[in-house]
Amino acid sequence: MRDFFKSWRRKLGCITLLMAVVVTIAWVRSLFIGDLVLLREYEILCQEGAISWVWHPGPPPIPDLLVSIPLADRPGFKHFDMCVPYWPFATTLTLLSCYLMLSTGRRRDRQAT
Repeated sequence: MRDFFKSWRRKLGCITLLMAVVVTIAWVRSLFIGDLVLLREYEILCQEGAISWVWHPGPPPIPDLLVSIPLADRPGFKHFDMCVPYWPFATTLTLLSCYLMLSTGRRRDRQAT
């Protein structure tokens, strides 16, 4: 078993696989439960299989307004919205970990001179 982890690629592959599992768990969780994080000028919303970042100038919104008034209908609201799905991150990390753990490094042929 120790021989498997001698290469730095396999160690990095295991770490990448762990990150892929964490992203996949967050992805599946966001399909059933929505999370909202309010910061000063930012809102981070995780729901329906995606992460949304919303930037708005000014003071943070009141949580009651989040439920009753849609984001774009707030008075004086200007924002930048970006929505990124989880699946590209989970797929890329999984494929990268497979490559790192299953690939063999190049063998250097040492020729006697």
